[in-house]
Amino acid sequence: MSAFWVALGFLTTLPVLRHDLPADALRRAGVWFPVVGLLLGALLAAAAVGLRLVLPAPVAAVLVTVIWVALTGG
Repeated sequence: MSAFWVALGFLTTLPVLRHDLPADALRRAGVWFPVVGLLLGALLAAAAVGLRLVLPAPVAAVLVTVIWVALTGG
């Protein structure tokens, strides 16, 4: 399994991790953590901008926070 997918599965609630990973899989995935963080940040920023176009700012902020928690597990 690619180290990127291991990092994505470790840092999010997305079901991409297998349970039979080699012992060093997470170590190799560490270099992808900043990339996954950047992707999550970009996704949340896009959601914030899109929601702000149709909703008041406080409501959009709460929804973005809910999306963030749902994606990362808290």
